[in-house]
Amino acid sequence: MAGGEVRLILGGTERVLIPDFQAILEIEERLGGLIALAGRAADGDIGIREVTVILWAVMRDRPPFEEVGRLILEQGLVSVMGAVRDILAICLTGGGEPVLPGKS
Repeated sequence: MAGGEVRLILGGTERVLIPDFQAILEIEERLGGLIALAGRAADGDIGIREVTVILWAVMRDRPPFEEVGRLILEQGLVSVMGAVRDILAICLTGGGEPVLPGKS
C-alpha cells in the first residue's frame, strides 16, 4: 500500500485500487456506512457481495461487476482480504495513521 493506493493481483492481472471520494460514495450507497462495514470486516462478518462491491468500486479500469465477483471466488476470499482491509483503512483514515480522540 502506497499512500492512498492498494495493488492486488486478481485473475493474473495487477489491479490498482484507489478509494477516492466517488468510490467511497459507491460503497456507502450499496453497503451502508463505512465504520460499521469496517467493524464487520474486522470481525470476519463480510461476504462475497461486500468484498466484490468494495473491490469493484475502487478499481481503475474495472471489469464488469460480475466478473470481479467471479475472479474473487476463483482466487478465494481469503486471498483478497488484506487488500479489503487496507482499502477500508484508507477510507477511514485518509491514508494516514489514525489519531485517537484527545491525541494529536
